[in-house]
Amino acid sequence: MRQHGAVLLVLSVAIRAQDFPPPLPEMASHKFLFVVGPHHAGTTLMSVLVSQNSEASGLINTSVPQAEGQHLQNVYPQAYNLGGMTGYAFNPESHITEQSPLCTPNNAVRLFRAWSPFWNLSKRVLVEKTPNHMLMTRFLQRMFSPERTRFLVTIRHPLGATHFKWKLPKMLPEFQETCGERYVKHWLQQMDILKEDLPYLRSVTMVMFEYFVPGGRHQGNYERLMKAVGLPAEMDLSIDKTKTRLSLEEMQRKFLLRQEQQINAEEMDERKKLGRKMRRLKKQQELIQAALDQAVQWNQQNPSSQKDPREIVPDSFPRRKILGLHTNGEGVHEHTRHLTLHDEGWMNWVSSWEERIPNFTTAPQCLELFQKYEKRVNYYGYSLIHPERVNIPAVFAPYIVIPHADEMDHGS
Repeated sequence: MRQHGAVLLVLSVAIRAQDFPPPLPEMASHKFLFVVGPHHAGTTLMSVLVSQNSEASGLINTSVPQAEGQHLQNVYPQAYNLGGMTGYAFNPESHITEQSPLCTPNNAVRLFRAWSPFWNLSKRVLVEKTPNHMLMTRFLQRMFSPERTRFLVTIRHPLGATHFKWKLPKMLPEFQETCGERYVKHWLQQMDILKEDLPYLRSVTMVMFEYFVPGGRHQGNYERLMKAVGLPAEMDLSIDKTKTRLSLEEMQRKFLLRQEQQINAEEMDERKKLGRKMRRLKKQQELIQAALDQAVQWNQQNPSSQKDPREIVPDSFPRRKILGLHTNGEGVHEHTRHLTLHDEGWMNWVSSWEERIPNFTTAPQCLELFQKYEKRVNYYGYSLIHPERVNIPAVFAPYIVIPHADEMDHGS
């Protein structure tokens, strides 16, 4: 059915209520929004947009990578133990459904109690972002009950989403030899499992990453997104166009120089790398301990006004830039009202592809890739031969809330 100009289909599953464990009393007053999708496909951006709402709370001050819930629990295995960001979907253990022996009332309680210390439980909607939870939607729906669970799924071109990996110099020989075949295969595995699971899910909203910002549709798309997930649109988005694109020749020259520098850097002794990592971890531990000591001192001096140690986050924590929003790597401060998006990089990965495999559209190894996978990739709305073309895939159309049907450019 169509709601507020957005395309949204809610599918119900005929599952008896008694099949689901009763919620904890503190769970009953919340809705749970899980942000999922392939890594580097926009899950962080979507999580920021929804968790900054006055009615929602994301996981904050977690001290774990990207504030992902998978790192805060011990109910199910984490992605890095199942093949990593570009391999976990090949591992059958990654696909967890309501049929899993892990689906127990006790584990539901364990998950909520693992995450609840990092949520603001005064908020109506509790947001959790872990990309690989895309293969665990049915499991999470049962754990938190269909009536209170919604999924926000973001997808992106297979080579756009994995650009962070295949652009690395150490990955160059394999990428040039296969034109990125293993990344495409992994992405297709993710999409196939998502398609299989969708009919079992009661409430799903999907976003195609490429349509969110380009064409000046960012504010309207954001407002439709918030309506689809049941939250008010409170944030103003703007576009930073101050960055200029390099010419292909300049990009190639800089790439070759950077490649030489990085190859030399990779020859560093592994023990030196480990030493740097251990020093960073020690520094972070010192910062966390300082925050705890500060909280203890505060509570001793102010017995009538106790402060949670998690509220004290040292300013010197490492910071990660997410588009125009800066965070401390542990979540974002609540109720940001303005976000600046940088739109120059949404499709720059295509130039990066050309740098690594000149004339990739006619290169033999890429032609072989196209022959094997183009039709399957087309089925999900993307193209390997024409990477700039993005279409709403029929298989996901009922769930896609962005872009608006009469504003989209289907490509040609």
